Amino acid sequence: MLAEIGIEFREFPHALTLWKEAGAEVDGERVRFPRGLCRSLVQATAPGEFRQHARNPRRSTIIGGDRTVLVPAYGPPFVHDLDKGRRYAALEDFRNFVKLACMSPGLHHSGGTVCEPVDVPVNKRHFDMVYSHIKYSDKPFMGSVIHPERAKDSVAMAKIVFGDEFVAKNTVLINLINANSPLTFDATMLGAATVYAENNQATIISPFLLAGAMSPVTIAGTLTQILAEALAVVNFMLHTARWSGAPWSAVEITLRIDCDLLAVSGGFSPAVHLHSQAGGKLEWNESQLCFLPAEARQAHDSAGAGNGKQFLGDCLADGLRAGKAAVEALGLKPPEIETPSTKKIPAAPIEALWRVPAAKDADRCPKQFIDFQNDTTVADIRLAVREAYRNVEHVKRYTALGFGTDQGKLGNINGTAILADIPGKPIPEVGTTTFRPAYTPVRFGAGAGESVGALYDPVRKTALHEWHEAAGAPMEVVGQWHRPWYFPRDGEDLQAAMARECLAVRNSVGIMDASTLGKIDARGPDVVEFLERIYTHNVRRMKVGRCAYGIMLGEDGMVMDDGVMARLGENRFYLTTTTGGAARVLDWLELWLQTEFTLIVARSFADYFCHWLLG
Repeated sequence: MLAEIGIEFREFPHALTLWKEAGAEVDGERVRFPRGLCRSLVQATAPGEFRQHARNPRRSTIIGGDRTVLVPAYGPPFVHDLDKGRRYAALEDFRNFVKLACMSPGLHHSGGTVCEPVDVPVNKRHFDMVYSHIKYSDKPFMGSVIHPERAKDSVAMAKIVFGDEFVAKNTVLINLINANSPLTFDATMLGAATVYAENNQATIISPFLLAGAMSPVTIAGTLTQILAEALAVVNFMLHTARWSGAPWSAVEITLRIDCDLLAVSGGFSPAVHLHSQAGGKLEWNESQLCFLPAEARQAHDSAGAGNGKQFLGDCLADGLRAGKAAVEALGLKPPEIETPSTKKIPAAPIEALWRVPAAKDADRCPKQFIDFQNDTTVADIRLAVREAYRNVEHVKRYTALGFGTDQGKLGNINGTAILADIPGKPIPEVGTTTFRPAYTPVRFGAGAGESVGALYDPVRKTALHEWHEAAGAPMEVVGQWHRPWYFPRDGEDLQAAMARECLAVRNSVGIMDASTLGKIDARGPDVVEFLERIYTHNVRRMKVGRCAYGIMLGEDGMVMDDGVMARLGENRFYLTTTTGGAARVLDWLELWLQTEFTLIVARSFADYFCHWLLG
């Protein structure tokens, strides 16, 4: 791996010059090492163990050999306690953790960044952290590595405590140098490593890998990469820093995560979908690496996160601006409202990483997925361009980039940047696809609204509904109508009540509330010819003022519905249908109205009530 693939030393030209002098092959920022060079130098110089001195000599600890040195956690941005819960760490939390580590008999070391005190500016945070270790603990501690100048500050502070001569001859700091895996070291880490090596201080070389993402999936491949990265930076310290005698150690930090769900971040990508659907324009924002709402074509305004505001205070202020603008657009004077004060959490600026660099060309390296819903890769986008698909909308359809339910939320920015990089165009010139709402899941309940439970279906009642209820009739629901089922007397069940009611109608008279039946008004010059084709009986022979029982057949010749019709005039009929079939019959009639007939079919009798007199 060291000889054939090599290691990248980025933005550190002095290192490349010295590697070339040492006999390594330098290709741009990639260095390939003669076989056996790194291993032989390490074997000749690496100590088996070393002592890190504390300001309390009794607390000094031996690192290496067969010893295990226990230290606090490194780098968590959040802390948690019973009083305040989970929150961003502050300097006071940092000091408390240092004090606890000092008091704990189970910890040999004070550690380094035991938590990240985000309430202190980054440019001076390292002073407070190293000073806290010195003041509140007498155990060994670590220095800062996030910039070469901060490494120098850490050494200078150690010299104040231990003295220049003692620091020059002894290890009082140990420091963590990470690789930018895979197979990459940057100027920050290389510069800090140089400072500590020149001052004879110990360094932990720690490739931090997520197996399968930053290294090969196999254990053998991952361990090979770890060893190659560690050997490369150790030899850098030997060759480029003219370092000898200072201790070092290599530590493997490898994670393998078994999971059922992988959550993917697509960067900060505002929800511009509604703005886009309203015909609004989008413009590329280079500082935020995303498209933001620009010119609006309709009377709408974007505010808050949808307008590119990332912090709560900025969102509130932008929302207030949009609200005032809306009030003024109505010709009203907006009230004076102060923006609520919020705490702004420090955040590093976003940096572009459209795809992870690979040793081989993107068409030949392992698959690099851009759209995880549709398995669209970098190679797919490059192939689309070779096939002459250069418009972003065409590339989207060729590769299915952004076709998933996220509507490009996760992959479109990266995909657009890769598409722009192929011909060397700026991203704004390539543009973006049209977003479609909604990219977030919509609950079925949102569509149902209040139509749940008793409100799930409309309730239709006849004019006599209250009388039916007062008579004790249980209701059956047919076609949304609440229709009386039977009228029990003196504890009668269904069968007894039904027998009594039928005998009463046969022997004398009864009244039936038939208001629930479908009632349709059909009129026009072609109404007779039309109904002749719908019903089975001879409609033409019906006289005005007469009724007839009609049967309606479906296309399969089976009975579809039945009912009584009345001829109200030469070209007007009153049709009834079954209660449950009213809507279906009306749709059936309107379906055939699309042909050559001239007439009107309307549900104009829907609010009529009718009672049948039987007996």
